[in-house]
Amino acid sequence: MRFIDKYIAKNSIDIHATIAGRKIIYLDLKYWIILRDGLEQENDTVARKVAHRIIELYESRKCVFPVSEVVLWEILKQEDKNSLIKTFQLVERLSEGIAILGDQQRVKVEFACWYLTNVKIDDFPKLEKLVWSKLPLISGYFFYSLKVEV
Repeated sequence: MRFIDKYIAKNSIDIHATIAGRKIIYLDLKYWIILRDGLEQENDTVARKVAHRIIELYESRKCVFPVSEVVLWEILKQEDKNSLIKTFQLVERLSEGIAILGDQQRVKVEFACWYLTNVKIDDFPKLEKLVWSKLPLISGYFFYSLKVEV
């Protein structure tokens, strides 16, 4: 295994430990935008209620909302830079900077887990511990430079 793969695997296990016991909820871009807009609304709308409930679930440490590289790339397609930054800030907050591995890395991990299970190697970490990364590692460091302080 290459150095970067070992690094990602070790960090993945550490990340899994930080979110163990919490419900993991994946949202696509549409729902991230609904949440972002709901938090900005002053009227008592469904979007506002849902957004505040999700914040409560996150702050109570019952849930975490990791993202995929696909969602991150979709965020980049937003034409309004202000909306893009607000969406990214919300994603970063509720995901705690945690993302599921990209497709190519996840396929390697899934194959390794399948193979090692079938050759009866029991001390290999479970798949659910090896699929996590941090935002910059799945989409490149340039994406992370969009972060601005709230």
